[in-house]
Amino acid sequence: MTMKRVNQAVNAIASGVRLFSDLKELVSNFKANVRRNNKANLQRNKMANVRRKNNENQPKYKPLFTDEIIKKVYLDPKMKLSDYGHFIIANSKYIAVVAVQGNTSDSRKVAVEGNIPASRKAVVLEFKENSAMSIDDILQLLSTYPEATLIVNDNGEGKFLGQLLKKNGIWYMPVHWGGNCFSNDNRKEYVNKRAQAYACLSYAVNTHNFKICHPHNKEKVLKEFSSIQYSYFSTQYSFGELSRFKIMPASEMREIGLDAPDIVDLFAYVFLENTTY
Repeated sequence: MTMKRVNQAVNAIASGVRLFSDLKELVSNFKANVRRNNKANLQRNKMANVRRKNNENQPKYKPLFTDEIIKKVYLDPKMKLSDYGHFIIANSKYIAVVAVQGNTSDSRKVAVEGNIPASRKAVVLEFKENSAMSIDDILQLLSTYPEATLIVNDNGEGKFLGQLLKKNGIWYMPVHWGGNCFSNDNRKEYVNKRAQAYACLSYAVNTHNFKICHPHNKEKVLKEFSSIQYSYFSTQYSFGELSRFKIMPASEMREIGLDAPDIVDLFAYVFLENTTY
């Protein structure tokens, strides 16, 4: 009986030793995890501070279309085109018909300050308000220009317009210009497809390759052109060759009291990479 109690006591002590050893290992692992997490948090905070400091050093936005460039939009609009096609471009508020010659470059650099431009020329033939609740105007224009490519911004307020077109079996090229460019070269140059399109539009206006024949809403059009601002933005830790061309988002424009450029956005659709007629 005494030996049995001794064995029980020994087993209890052994179990206690194992439990203590397990607890010691758990505590050790917990401390190691805490140290690793603290080290990772310090590294993340350090990187965040570097990014914050880098963003503070980003250049401020500047007007993309200067007064001298804007004057060229309506100057001598009788530009001759050969072998041209047509775009019918629409969003929830406006619709336009644009005669187009040449293609946009999906791999060549197109920047505000130099580099190789896209070869596309464009003339706005018709331009008016559009009702997203109806596709009558679009149907009428499609009958007038049966071979035209229909480009539609079906995001946000234009979603219902896109649904109406699909319901009636009308094919269109959607605009998703908040995403990355298709070509690798353009991805290196531009923050998104919107930046690429606006860079091409700016070059076309400056070189007399974009004209507006229709004087409708001219004052608003010119005001929107003057409100577009750009910068070179870097998401890396160093600012320089990795910086990319960026257009001020509509949300930031509203924050400083500027209206969203619904009309000029419409014209920029024409210069999106991979848009064909």
